[in-house]
Amino acid sequence: MTLLRPVILALLNILTLFIAAPLCAEEATIDQIIAMAQANNPAITAADAKVTAARAAARSAKGKRLPTLDVVTGVQRSDAPLDAFGSLLQQRAVTQADFAPNRINNPGFVTNYHSQATLALPLYHGGAITGAIDQREAALRARQARLRATRQSITMQTIQAFIAAKSSSAEITARKQEIVAARQRLHDIIQLQRQGMALDSDTMDAKAHLLQSELALTHSRNSYADSIDRLRRLTGNATLTIRGDLHLRSITGSMQSWVEAALKQRDDLQALLAQREAITHQRAMVRASFLPNVDLVASQQWNSGTLGLRNRSSAIGATVSINLFHGGSDRAQLAAAEAEIAAIDATIADRRAAITSEVQRRWRAWQEAQLRLESARQLRKQRQEALRIRKLRHQQGLETSSELLRTQVANDVAQVATIRARYGLMQATALLYASAGKLTPEVIQ
Repeated sequence: MTLLRPVILALLNILTLFIAAPLCAEEATIDQIIAMAQANNPAITAADAKVTAARAAARSAKGKRLPTLDVVTGVQRSDAPLDAFGSLLQQRAVTQADFAPNRINNPGFVTNYHSQATLALPLYHGGAITGAIDQREAALRARQARLRATRQSITMQTIQAFIAAKSSSAEITARKQEIVAARQRLHDIIQLQRQGMALDSDTMDAKAHLLQSELALTHSRNSYADSIDRLRRLTGNATLTIRGDLHLRSITGSMQSWVEAALKQRDDLQALLAQREAITHQRAMVRASFLPNVDLVASQQWNSGTLGLRNRSSAIGATVSINLFHGGSDRAQLAAAEAEIAAIDATIADRRAAITSEVQRRWRAWQEAQLRLESARQLRKQRQEALRIRKLRHQQGLETSSELLRTQVANDVAQVATIRARYGLMQATALLYASAGKLTPEVIQ
């Protein structure tokens, strides 16, 4: 027992460490993250469910063209003279005695087991069935277009969060370097002050710069954490972290070509066009209600005084119905459909104008982002060279510590600005692709 106790304690310690250990983070590239979002995002799940419902509704509408077969069975026990005599007739059980006046007036209780099978086939409904099928299929296309639009929106949100995380991660690296330089600078100034070669104000400036650098690092870390949290929410993965980088296909063509492409393939516009088509078919259905309906009906029934299928009788015929007057409700429905078409036409025109404006705005923002990155890179080179010269002059006693510190701050700002400009161009590119409806897996390299 003495030998087993240490072994048991060691196993318990290992088990405790295993249980207490945090879940391992799952690293994923942008392609994998987008795939997770597409598979797990609730907005996509909801949109996909609506497509499934619309597809079922389309199948239901098509089923209206097919014949229907209904079976009804039941039992009735009555001493009402008409019901009792009718039951005997249906059972083919009427006898001479049943015609006696006293028997007809007081038949007693008669039991009838009745079963009936009815087959109905629509022959002509004025185009209402075809209109219903076309309306449901157009509604399905609208739902499918909205699903594609939702998928692209989630892809864009995922890319934006990924870019924000990568930008914050690069800023964290830069901020750490700033802090190392700021601490070294503070140490050097303190040494110079002890030698009487620096002022109190120089030390205060260096301390303030260090605190500002630490604050900037905290801000970058918080931004990174916020971006990772957003990615985890979009993907439904609570342990997700990122690896790799994002590369988008280069932009080609003119602004006008991008506008034209957007007007052809933007899924939100396609959804509106399909919705208009559905309303048009709905109007056709209302108009069909003014035309006659013709149906073929065949039935077979069984009536018996005991449980079973006996005494069969059959019937076949056709029914014709026509709308003569429904209190004006049908004409009101037609007017409502016309008004809905006018409303959606206005919405479509507004959406076309909005898409044109959005693509033009994104195109200009992309051009501006290119220039911003080029300018930031050039400024960073200038700041780095200026800092190098300032350090040499400071070592030679030709520059003050304050001037060197200001140059260091300017260099730090230029470095972070270059990082933000680089990822800002990525985001501007992604937004331009999204505005034209082109943000597909093929453009993500």
